[in-house]
Amino acid sequence: MESLPEQERCISCGRSATPLRWYGDNPFCGECDERVRSGETLQTPFLPDPPGPLPQPAPEKRFEELFKAARVLLGMEAVDEHQIYPTLAFASEIGQNTQLVAAKEGLVRASNSSEAWEEEADAFTSRYASLRPVKYVDEILLLERVPASVQTLNYPGTKTPQEVTITAYQHRKPASPEYVAGLYERELSAAGIPCEQSTQGNMGFEFKHDRLRISIRQRRLLYTAPKRITLPPTPFPHPSLIGEFYRALIGTHSGGGFGGRLAVRKRGGGPRAINLIPALVVVCLKTYGAVGKPKDVHRLLNTYVLCASEKAALPEEGITTSEVAQLTRDVNKWKDRLQPDISTLRSPEP
Repeated sequence: MESLPEQERCISCGRSATPLRWYGDNPFCGECDERVRSGETLQTPFLPDPPGPLPQPAPEKRFEELFKAARVLLGMEAVDEHQIYPTLAFASEIGQNTQLVAAKEGLVRASNSSEAWEEEADAFTSRYASLRPVKYVDEILLLERVPASVQTLNYPGTKTPQEVTITAYQHRKPASPEYVAGLYERELSAAGIPCEQSTQGNMGFEFKHDRLRISIRQRRLLYTAPKRITLPPTPFPHPSLIGEFYRALIGTHSGGGFGGRLAVRKRGGGPRAINLIPALVVVCLKTYGAVGKPKDVHRLLNTYVLCASEKAALPEEGITTSEVAQLTRDVNKWKDRLQPDISTLRSPEP
């Protein structure tokens, strides 16, 4: 007997009826429909199973942008590690994130105009605060980690600035007081916020999740019932004062402060790109793509990444060579370095 499609049978008795009657999203024959509407509870053995999770694309497709970005980075003469991490993180995530696809498309459209690029880059950094687009090259978006960012928060429903927040991030070259003061001054100027040397200020700070956040608030806001009245904007503290406040917070190289916790590396050079890039690709494959078997990882690296470098191909038969041992050490050394950028891209600012 030929089976009926699920949508052509009553979900209670399994019989076909023309037409079926729908109770909510569920089809019943006329008899069962009457019983349901009279208040009777019926079993629904023919209710279709809920759809399962969508099948995941093959790693070759899922990480197509990642492989392309890795090849481009390996072909660049000089690239900083603080460009490698966010560029690969973005390339790894874009295949699963429509917001990142839209952000890239906007930057690609703006790539032929420096003014339009800066506008799109500012919009990107306002959402992904620790990251900034550098350029569009060979079909990939090159990003960099910035040492600090600044944002302005207005009072709800108004254009009156309530708070300016400066966030300093972990970086190989942490933000200097001069950098922070300049960043703050440009933000005030762009937002039309007055600032001056004053005898009052409202500043606070918090070190959390490997970042130092400084909040600078307006001194006063007047509320009266039944409606709210706002005083003219109170000047915010002068940039030079904010720079000195930040200097006190980070301390000195020999003394206390948060500067040591913001520095990713206190001495020595950064990792070689030819070692760092393949290792980070492996981290993405294993952590975000569930590609666990070494032979599969090696095959993908050989085919889509190492072909663009001078590194020897990896064995795909489970043999341990010096190249495999080096890659394993590099993965273990740098496996946690991508997570801050992945988290930023997955949880943008509202």
